[in-house]
Amino acid sequence: MRKIFLLLTFLITNFTFSQSPAEDLGKSLYNLINRKDNTSKNFYKEIVNETVVINSSSNARFSGGKTRSGIKINLPVGTIKWVYRITLLSAKSYYSYPYEQTLFNLMSNNQKYIVNNQTNYGVDFYIVDDFDISNFLQTGNDNFKYYKNNSKLNTTGFVGVCDILTDNLWIGIKNPNITEGLKAIVEVVAFGNFN
Repeated sequence: MRKIFLLLTFLITNFTFSQSPAEDLGKSLYNLINRKDNTSKNFYKEIVNETVVINSSSNARFSGGKTRSGIKINLPVGTIKWVYRITLLSAKSYYSYPYEQTLFNLMSNNQKYIVNNQTNYGVDFYIVDDFDISNFLQTGNDNFKYYKNNSKLNTTGFVGVCDILTDNLWIGIKNPNITEGLKAIVEVVAFGNFN
């Protein structure tokens, strides 16, 4: 509606002051249709940056720990895709990325993504939805659905990209190790138009 109003206003103005109305009309239509909208810009937005502990199965069985962790992904309106980085550490580690090495900062400054894993043990990584997160979080329960194309089994830390844009997503991390507990730094950055 706004474009039509602008077009009519522009045409009326040009017809009254122009020497060649047909030529001006053609130029006006071309410029209006091919106009670049400068209000639409893509940005990065940090969604998650947290460290979670994922116990070993022996700890879960004998000490009440949990072998699985779920992190809710709240994507803002305008998200085109989202990038995640999982970094694995020893359960006793206090490491965290300095600000200049966070995923958000690396992406914002167009730098190479690094993963500073500090252990060789792996995790199972899943993207699940609200309907299956409760089953996923139950130690020993493998009756849950997940997005297979975005999941990895027995993997060390990594960077991934996802274009699933529903508002009910979770990252699920499971420690399959019997004796070694782990920490995972989980970072998620959305890319999109967040005006």
